[in-house]
Amino acid sequence: MGKVYLGKCPKCNADVYAEENQQAVKCEYCGNVITKASAMGSNNANNETKNIANETKNIASGALTFILVALAFIIGTGAFITMRLIHNIKVRNANDIAVTYERPDDKREDISSTEDKKADNGREEVEHIGPEFDSEAHYVSDDLLTENEKQAIEDAQFFLGTTFYSKYQLMCQLAATYDPLYNQDEAQVAIEYLEAHDLVDWNHECAEAAQLYLDIYDGYTREELKTQLVNKVLRFTDEQAEYALNRMGYK
Repeated sequence: MGKVYLGKCPKCNADVYAEENQQAVKCEYCGNVITKASAMGSNNANNETKNIANETKNIASGALTFILVALAFIIGTGAFITMRLIHNIKVRNANDIAVTYERPDDKREDISSTEDKKADNGREEVEHIGPEFDSEAHYVSDDLLTENEKQAIEDAQFFLGTTFYSKYQLMCQLAATYDPLYNQDEAQVAIEYLEAHDLVDWNHECAEAAQLYLDIYDGYTREELKTQLVNKVLRFTDEQAEYALNRMGYK
């Protein structure tokens, strides 16, 4: 008659085998005398320990997954809030420049006497007054770039990497502050360099602007959103605005 497996030795954890009708057996490894009942009890205990270990592993794995998902959500939310803050600061600065910029003839247009305009929907429209650029400088070749122009190109690319810019806004960012980074000629050359080397797509920039407006308020009609894009603060062109509106699904 062959031997059958009884279970594990309670003392050394070795496998224990016995004749089918044998009620007790001596462990071949440690000499411990083992009854059939004790061997089976030890085997059940080992199985229970394994089950507990597996359950603990599953719980730990689930907790780690939850932590990673929560962390990704926190990081994503933080990045979203940061980009919104950057946009709000930029728009505020653009409005400050547009409303208070002193023209070259040292005369500031008095906007307090301008009659408020009402749109058909009853909203008040504010007339934004911004700088008018007059530069005869043009980008010719890389070899003729000055150090300031090269730096203006780098800064322009950096600004474009933070949020959307119209051509007019980028010019303002580079040259139309009270403490300008560059003069108008340098800013003009930098922007023409970007255009010549396909480093900027004004249609795409306008589409980004439209998307951000819709993220903040999705109730704009086609004409209302176009007005926002081509106003005297952003000054995207009609063609750029039409491209953006089509990208946003307006018919």
